[in-house]
Amino acid sequence: MMCDRCRVDVAGLSENLPTTKGDEGEERLVVKKQIKMEVNLRWLKYVVAFSIVSIGLFVASTVHFGPGPFEILNPNNVGSVNRPWTGTRSSSSSSLSGISLASRLVFSSSDAGSDTGVGGVDGPPLAELPRIAYFLTGSIGDGNRMKRLLLALYHPHNQYLLHMDRASPASERLDLARYVAFHPIFLTVGNVRFIVKSNLVTYRGPTMIATTLHGMSVFLRKKSKWDWFVNLSASDYPLITQDDFLHVLSSVPRGLNFLEHSGEIADWKMEQRVHSMVVDPAIYRSSKSDLIFVKETRATPNAFRIFQGSAWMMLSRDFCEHLIYGWDNLPRLALMYFANVVTSPEAYFHTVICNSRQHFNTTVNTDLHFVAWDNPPKQHPLSLNSSFYKGMINSSAPFARKFEENETLLDTIDAELLRGRRRAHVVVGGWCAGNETEGGGLVATASAEVGASSSASGGEARAGNFHADPCSVIGDPVALRPGEGAKRFDKLIQRVLEPTYFRGRQCV
Repeated sequence: MMCDRCRVDVAGLSENLPTTKGDEGEERLVVKKQIKMEVNLRWLKYVVAFSIVSIGLFVASTVHFGPGPFEILNPNNVGSVNRPWTGTRSSSSSSLSGISLASRLVFSSSDAGSDTGVGGVDGPPLAELPRIAYFLTGSIGDGNRMKRLLLALYHPHNQYLLHMDRASPASERLDLARYVAFHPIFLTVGNVRFIVKSNLVTYRGPTMIATTLHGMSVFLRKKSKWDWFVNLSASDYPLITQDDFLHVLSSVPRGLNFLEHSGEIADWKMEQRVHSMVVDPAIYRSSKSDLIFVKETRATPNAFRIFQGSAWMMLSRDFCEHLIYGWDNLPRLALMYFANVVTSPEAYFHTVICNSRQHFNTTVNTDLHFVAWDNPPKQHPLSLNSSFYKGMINSSAPFARKFEENETLLDTIDAELLRGRRRAHVVVGGWCAGNETEGGGLVATASAEVGASSSASGGEARAGNFHADPCSVIGDPVALRPGEGAKRFDKLIQRVLEPTYFRGRQCV
């Protein structure tokens, strides 16, 4: 059917045609039909051309945005999502180091140039420096520890979000909020935020999951640039500088998810955590109370497989978007199920990612932490002291837990592993452009308006003394000064991304 415009044009042309005597009407009708046919052919050419272009664009987009980078190396990615890949590789690919292999999953062979990372790792050129979204959580009495942790982790290239649950007094939350708001460096860079409306959180309950998802959603809503989400508590502390951390991660594919996980769950854990049911009062009450255990039990789920592991993770932005936006219904269904599971923060994220066809083969089976346990393990890990120092170093982990507030080992870590970080100062990095002895730039003169009184041990609350801080002058935020910590962390990454270890421990 021709458009109205085509009819008008044809009518206009036919009316202006010259006529002859005799077969005037018949000739006019023939010419009119010829004009209609020409117009139809003209529009048909446009339609065919548009169709060809559309098909070409569709094919191009399918080739470029088709299978994900990890799917390409997994020809057996069908059937059960819990089966690890057991395919073979050529001798050349099997000899690749962990970082080199994982990097080639993302970087195409057309990338020009080469780079040798820490420890002589041959790989693609360094991509844009990654950004970490740190979500730091604490409860009553953790204010000063959270300040110290924030300073030890700070880097202007990252994003930071702090949350103190509602069990802490309002005065403590206000003190931490003021510290974040008026700290000269944080104020200038603008990459540290505090959740003012705190959540009520029950230990081992689903409200811990809700708070973690809350942190993810805030980072996503701010539309800030970040690549990985890391959740830490006030009991955690870094063992390497952020320069070390970012330097090594610059050669790691952004789609990887670092979380300790396993589908092999002991019978007693299945009985206590999967079959039994609890109710978290923090979901519907304004005051904190313990979990309520229900007498009834339920069977093991058969719609998905349960996985468990550490509650401390480094998750990719892509997986965080999957959890929050939920274009697949699994994150929501699993969240509803785990609302009645005890210690659910140690199973929810692991179960979702290992039952997701899109993400299960992006898992790296490590939580990037050094943790000491009793033998046999108890509910809580051991509190770290100086006797664990050598083990922490040998672990090559970038983080450790758990630390008591007054632990002197933290001072040792500051002095020996974090470039001699001074009390109430951030860790000196390549981005610090001030003079070590004179400081300059961001000088806090009204310390009474900046922080609260210092604790006897942490001493991180008083934020007014910046006159000798080289980081008070902010230089290039992507300038790095990696050191020995980068070499240690690189060894860990090499080990966990080694092909046999990497694939053999994914969701099994």
